Amino acid sequence: MNLYNDIQYDELDDNLKFVADTCGIETVKNILEHLGGLHFYIPKITKLDKFILRKWKESNLKSVKDFARQLNVSETYVRKLIRTK
Repeated sequence: MNLYNDIQYDELDDNLKFVADTCGIETVKNILEHLGGLHFYIPKITKLDKFILRKWKESNLKSVKDFARQLNVSETYVRKLIRTK
């Protein structure tokens, strides 16, 4: 019997409720069971340069402005990334 399966939403703290609202209660249970006690940082998409460059190359968008808007990042960031890579 896995005790983590019995955790209910109203028993979570505010941070875990936020994760549950975003990713689902099952994700929270998995995090608690397998990663409980760890501290980790979830970066913004701007830390995933390879992903952004691949999506730019695959994109049929010609406008940096439109691409940046889709990612919710600045045009300056996208231009700089495209130029340096």
